Amino acid sequence: MSRFGVAKTLARRAMAACAAIAIALAIAACGGDGDGDEPTPDFPAVADDICVDVAQQLSDARDDAPPPDSPKDAAELLEVQLPIRLDGLRRLQALRPPPELVNAWNQYIGLAEDRVDALDEAKTAADDEDAAAYRAALDRFERLSDKARQVGEQVGFEACAEVLPPAGQEDVLGAVEKLLTSPDSKKVCAEVVTERFAKTVYGSVDKCESGRGLPTAVSLRLLDVGGVASTSAFVDVEVTDFFGKTRQQRAELVFENGTWKVDYRETLEEPPGEEKPKQGSEGSESQPDEAQTTPDETSPESTTTTESTTTTESTTP
Repeated sequence: MSRFGVAKTLARRAMAACAAIAIALAIAACGGDGDGDEPTPDFPAVADDICVDVAQQLSDARDDAPPPDSPKDAAELLEVQLPIRLDGLRRLQALRPPPELVNAWNQYIGLAEDRVDALDEAKTAADDEDAAAYRAALDRFERLSDKARQVGEQVGFEACAEVLPPAGQEDVLGAVEKLLTSPDSKKVCAEVVTERFAKTVYGSVDKCESGRGLPTAVSLRLLDVGGVASTSAFVDVEVTDFFGKTRQQRAELVFENGTWKVDYRETLEEPPGEEKPKQGSEGSESQPDEAQTTPDETSPESTTTTESTTTTESTTP
């Protein structure tokens, strides 16, 4: 039986008041008022196609970049990804929704513009090595992304709302469950995580197999899941270990050779009094005492990026 068991996906986080969105500005930006413009044929499908293309480009850009282990790395990755997001935004702005979707579409475009602004702020903070400003900008991006997913679902989007089909959700959750709970390190390192993940955290796939050790997670509670079908996905979970401690983690996955694999992991929230573990801390070949391991798995694999350089992987423009 899945360890997610009775855990259920949380409803999309409560949407902030849409009245605060500058509708007039959004209308001017996307031309969605309908005056003299015929609606784009197959509007939701065309928008979703754009979002799939953007998601794939963002995934490719991340593959070509080193893990954002430093402010410099994070700034360089954002510098590559921001033009991709801007191009996707412009392509979406050129679409014309049917009359009944104009209001929701304007809200979506306004949120998309704000998300790009938030990432631009994050890049500036990373360039300045300002960890607090960088985290604040990413937190703002995440809040805007939650709202955009909600509005996107109202419009009828799938990819643009980061809604995975049921089969995709099942596969994504299965990969994350294996990562956090399976004692079979050989299978996890060879089949569940990407080669980049194994190299980044352990140094190599072989070291992953020999150094991962046994997981300590006893239960998982699903908080959120989303992504773009056959491209990229994220899963937020609350993990409880056998010491009774809980922490929230995000796993980011890519679709590789027909299989969902974990490419990155970030601690979202630690138990009171503890700090987020840093990537590379507690070297990949050393095993600390059991009581020092993180609750989801053993110490080498549990190392994650530092708070100041974590990047966000919402893949819509």
